[in-house]
Amino acid sequence: MDKLLNISPANIFPDPNQPRKDFDEEKLQELADSIRAAGVVQPITVRPGETESQYMLIAGERRWRASRIAGIETIPSVVVSNEESLTDESIFKIQLTENFEREDLNPVEEAEFLQQQIDKLKTEGNENPADIVVNALGKSRSWLSKKLKVLKHSEEIRMLAREGLVRDYSILNKLEKCSTEKKSRAIKSIKEGSFNAKEFFSRKRYDGGKKNSVKTVSGKTKDVVRENKFQILFSKEGIINLIDKTEYRHILDSSDPDWKMANDEMMKAYLHKFKEWAVDKTE
Repeated sequence: MDKLLNISPANIFPDPNQPRKDFDEEKLQELADSIRAAGVVQPITVRPGETESQYMLIAGERRWRASRIAGIETIPSVVVSNEESLTDESIFKIQLTENFEREDLNPVEEAEFLQQQIDKLKTEGNENPADIVVNALGKSRSWLSKKLKVLKHSEEIRMLAREGLVRDYSILNKLEKCSTEKKSRAIKSIKEGSFNAKEFFSRKRYDGGKKNSVKTVSGKTKDVVRENKFQILFSKEGIINLIDKTEYRHILDSSDPDWKMANDEMMKAYLHKFKEWAVDKTE
């Protein structure tokens, strides 16, 4: 049966599988000041450790860290001891619920934790680890794909999310598609606090290259322009943009929620099926 105890913060250690890796020192200090003045209002959740006096954190790491900074002698803790509550699945759900409901958990931390859980379930021999994760959260595979996509971004883009400078997934995705020069300018303005996403992305060709300013285009140049347009249209991103504008997107979402993450060859196969679908629709 669960019980409420006042435990010394020194006798509590964090769960190594806990998703949070980065903690804002300034916010922790603010919480510590609050705890020093009013105490810990909401108890943390722990489980018995290897020794009688030790406990492992399940939920409430920020409150535990802030309590240590505040120097309080004990922290109210709900000790979970029944077997059903101590299963990996139960702890997994508790930690996910706490962390995904927190506004200060950045997109990279979310994605890293989700991927960590998928990898762990995979090594344990589970055939559909992604399904186990989304079912535990009550989410969809497409939601999971969106969350994990941030891990495919370059380190400089992930850092924007990790530092809490950008939380909007759509902005992160657009920044990743920018040319090197444009991306650098965007990152600089984001760090300076002067970035305006609506104004920045309203400019044409934000995804790289300068617009051809030649008014009179020769036949050879027209061929180059047509070839560039063709390459853009039938690139992976071009195919995704094309399918996304039609009802066929819902068909792919149902059959393969991760279709947008497919390799180039598979994306061409999707394009071929899309053309067949489009022909059938017009007949």
